Amino acid sequence: MLKKLFIIFVIIFHFCCYSYEVQPESFTKIDTVPVRLSILSPYTDINFFSHNDNLLQENYFLLSLIYGETNYLTGVSISPFIINITHDMSGAQIALVNRVGGHFNGFQLGLFNDTHDFNGFQLGLWNRSTDFLGFQLGLYNKSDDFIGAQIGLINIANHVTGSQFGLINIADDQTGYSFGLLSFLLKTGQSKVSLWSDSEVPFNISIKAGKKYFYGLFEFDFLSFNQPNRNQYYLMPLYLAATPFYYLHEIGYSIGFGTQITYEPLWLESEIKWHDLFDETGKKLNYLQLQYSFLLGTTFEKKYDIFGVVSFNSHNIEGNGTPDVLNPEKYLPNWNYTISYGVGVQYLFAGVPNW
Repeated sequence: MLKKLFIIFVIIFHFCCYSYEVQPESFTKIDTVPVRLSILSPYTDINFFSHNDNLLQENYFLLSLIYGETNYLTGVSISPFIINITHDMSGAQIALVNRVGGHFNGFQLGLFNDTHDFNGFQLGLWNRSTDFLGFQLGLYNKSDDFIGAQIGLINIANHVTGSQFGLINIADDQTGYSFGLLSFLLKTGQSKVSLWSDSEVPFNISIKAGKKYFYGLFEFDFLSFNQPNRNQYYLMPLYLAATPFYYLHEIGYSIGFGTQITYEPLWLESEIKWHDLFDETGKKLNYLQLQYSFLLGTTFEKKYDIFGVVSFNSHNIEGNGTPDVLNPEKYLPNWNYTISYGVGVQYLFAGVPNW
């Protein structure tokens, strides 16, 4: 029995998620039915005060045990599993899976929410809409034209007017601000991958994404077995050419943000990063190191950069989310900086060349 119910649930869920187009109306009248109760629509529906079941129907209250469906709803729809409104809805929709094929105004709560045009507040793990106006909160949020605020682990939209708050934000263009580790503006920003070597770490890879005056970055730092012998890194290009990749065994991670200033044909990037700290044997410690980096470079063929980098490695900050990370004194300049320097290249893989 449970297996059959699960199969039915999967079929209905597939229908809800991929049948986005509103079906054309073949009736001219709408039958208003205040209350609709259902176990599995339309086979078990009970319509209170229904005048004609063959007409398109509008309900004020829909309660379903497994799958509830109606054409229009002004009011509240509730189900522990699936609610599907084929046309328009105004009010509150609460279910495991919510779908509205037309215009929605109000509040939507569920694990999976799918709407066509949405005005209001959408809360769930997976949220999708075509045109959105309001507030969208979930782990994964996706909209085509978006006006308002998106908050989630991953936020995706074509055109954004407002703000995105998430670990990863993706948009074609935006009027407003994005706050996150990486914010990809595919048509109006810049997204780059960088490769470089310096006197602290022999091989580094980073992804940078955002706008000209503010971008986020995520970085992999590969350290060698011979970490204490850093003098050998002064001839970095020769070292990289002569050292097989398998000698780079420890991987550190860095996060941060930066800004760019352009003076043709040169550009200058200033970055602040927090990266993993290792001891002299290559063991990762429970500390982050604050680093200020300055990159000076030039662009050729519109998408390729070459640069030199100088970094000031500052305080060691206790990691794992301890209050020490938020201590302002740890971010002030001091006379105990160590200095590293290096060279590298960058490639623009999305966005606008030559800011």
